[in-house]
Amino acid sequence: WGNDGWLYGCQGVFNPSYVGKPGTPKDQRTYIEAAVWRFHPVSHKFEIYSQGGSNQWGLTYNQHGDMFMTHCRSSWGLGPVTQLFRDGHYWQQANRNHKPFIAAPLGRGRRREIAEINFM
Repeated sequence: WGNDGWLYGCQGVFNPSYVGKPGTPKDQRTYIEAAVWRFHPVSHKFEIYSQGGSNQWGLTYNQHGDMFMTHCRSSWGLGPVTQLFRDGHYWQQANRNHKPFIAAPLGRGRRREIAEINFM
């Protein structure tokens, strides 16, 4: 649970989902792949908090309320965790469906270079 009363969760990179209430047609559901989401228990609103990250292992907060995630590519950012920002976009392991400013098409075998530009 977040400090704001929303329930937060993680969605891995290789198991995309279409989120919606039971009976909602697929074209009206929210597509999610490699993201942190949140759900409000009273309004039942579901939304993507930030895009990217790869197979997140968990979320936590510091004493100031800043959110962090651990995921299988955290160390590529030269640290054990990645700080999350609302509407942030982060590189993800499948190297697809992210904003063009996350990673340039560098070709196969050049993951280190991709990681070096892995910023919001």
